[in-house]
Amino acid sequence: MNDDNVNHCGDLCTPCPGVANAQTTCESGQCGFSCNSTFHACDDQCVSNYGVDHCGSSCTPCEAPEHATAACINQACTFFCVSGFHRCGDVCVSNYETDTCGDSCTPLCSARACRDGLQWCFVHLFVLRELPRMW
Repeated sequence: MNDDNVNHCGDLCTPCPGVANAQTTCESGQCGFSCNSTFHACDDQCVSNYGVDHCGSSCTPCEAPEHATAACINQACTFFCVSGFHRCGDVCVSNYETDTCGDSCTPLCSARACRDGLQWCFVHLFVLRELPRMW
């Protein structure tokens, strides 16, 4: 009898166990599996190349910084900032902090304020007060 048949593999003629998302194999008397397209092997299973838990060929989850959600896009880990934050390099920063106002990652000027997600620059700072009427 052939010892490379998945139904009776090796010297013991043992059937090879099936693995989800894979083709069962028997080579040189040893059971194995080959993952289907868009899946890869992690331990003894085939996992999706597009999930945040096993993105691309990785067997570790995608990570996300504070104020972000992990994502797997085109088999690569990335992240998206939650509402009220935007990406600056590898972090998510507030849309409403003076230094990172709106979608900025750096201050536009030294004298500034942030209002409604817009960075305001001040050229001259002065206080207005009501003047007495002269007539």
